Amino acid sequence: MLCFISAYLVGGLEGHLYPSLYGPDQVDVKATIRAGRANADIVRGVKAHAEIGGASRWGLEVIKLGKRISSELGVPLYIHLGQIWPVKDGATIDPDEVVRALMPLMEPGDVLAHPFTRHPGGFVSTATGEVHPVVWAALERGVTVDVGHGSHFSFEMARRTIAAGIRPHTLGADMHGYNVRVPGDGDAAARQENPYFGVAPFNLTHAMTELLTLGLSLPEVVATVTSNPARMLKMEDSIGALLPGREADVSVLDLLRGRFTLSDNSGEKVIAQEMLTPAFALRAGKTQAADSALIPPPALLAA
Repeated sequence: MLCFISAYLVGGLEGHLYPSLYGPDQVDVKATIRAGRANADIVRGVKAHAEIGGASRWGLEVIKLGKRISSELGVPLYIHLGQIWPVKDGATIDPDEVVRALMPLMEPGDVLAHPFTRHPGGFVSTATGEVHPVVWAALERGVTVDVGHGSHFSFEMARRTIAAGIRPHTLGADMHGYNVRVPGDGDAAARQENPYFGVAPFNLTHAMTELLTLGLSLPEVVATVTSNPARMLKMEDSIGALLPGREADVSVLDLLRGRFTLSDNSGEKVIAQEMLTPAFALRAGKTQAADSALIPPPALLAA
């Protein structure tokens, strides 16, 4: 397991409820750099948020601090786009201006997340309905795009940005406590009524299926979860490809054909003709069963 370290001292703690925890006074640049260097074997990037709720309180100061950390560690800066927190009372902020101010801070190898968000302050301008010119300029100089699916995925925005020419470089599932629920002991009755009660609404292969349904080719989709992340992590010499002499880390998937219902965070439903599901995996040559509670069974999604 590898990680991107949070620029904030609080990590992901209740971020949607307490935006003050994500201000500049919650960033300790020196301590974070020390932690990153002490754990350089697993820390491969730095995460921060460029969204209008935070920008209405402290501008992009946190992003600048995050960039200092990532530069010192020699790792990418991973930036969330799209509103999370409410705008500060009495403040007026232009979502497009937040994006315009952010892009000069991004360097080759840095990552922009959530291209398919429907929330203000994303890849698509709220004024024009088109991808920001500054986003194109950033991509041309080597900034990459991560889907960051989570609670931000919108089919409408995905169709619009893909039609404009945006191709995701990596496919982060962004599964977290806000969008995943595993059944507990007290849920037995609910599970009797619905055997899929509490199963996560999506996982990584589900997100891969959505990209297939949106028109990306299977080789493109596979690259977003294999060779492209390996390059992002600067580990392409050891992972991300099936080559002689490498450790046998292999995910084996089934490509099912039929009719499957996919839905996004706005409630839109789309019928997919194909679905990718995990069959099994090899980790260092040893078989691992695909038996996680976080895998949505195909029967749950049959149209």
